[in-house]
Amino acid sequence: MQNRRLSKNEQGIIGIIAVIAFVVGFVFLRDILVKRGVRILMLTREDYMNAVEYYMQKKYGEKFEGEYIVEDSIYVHPKAKPEWHAVVEIENDGIMTSFHDNYVGYLKKEELEKYIYELVKPIYGECKVYTHPYGFALDDSFNKDTDIMTYVSNSDYTTCIFTDKKAENIE
Repeated sequence: MQNRRLSKNEQGIIGIIAVIAFVVGFVFLRDILVKRGVRILMLTREDYMNAVEYYMQKKYGEKFEGEYIVEDSIYVHPKAKPEWHAVVEIENDGIMTSFHDNYVGYLKKEELEKYIYELVKPIYGECKVYTHPYGFALDDSFNKDTDIMTYVSNSDYTTCIFTDKKAENIE
């Protein structure tokens, strides 16, 4: 078998293919690193939105959709429950970006309302309890398996109690 030299056209085609492969590889690698929170590669608001959606999906095992960005916070909702508007706070340390969220408050909402209802029923009688998470849990490891007592003692939420009885001076 005889060694054949590549023509200039063939060398050009191989060069173009190599450049295309490099660009595709770079874009793929950049996407992976952005999702991992490498701040230096986060160039657009969309990069931050994608990173937050990936973080929430990885943490909670659900698909999330980004809504909008306000300063250092991104508002998202689970695709299964678009009425829930969780907040993900962005924290940059120069190289890496970390995220903190309040979604566990929505996951614990029903259980927390039931718990508070049992506490206030002797005081208010029949009533309706609503809660709404705000702020962020003091522990980033909180997830859907977090015990309600742990959540209650380390989180912030607003509680509203509605009753049809005269509730003035009940403290």
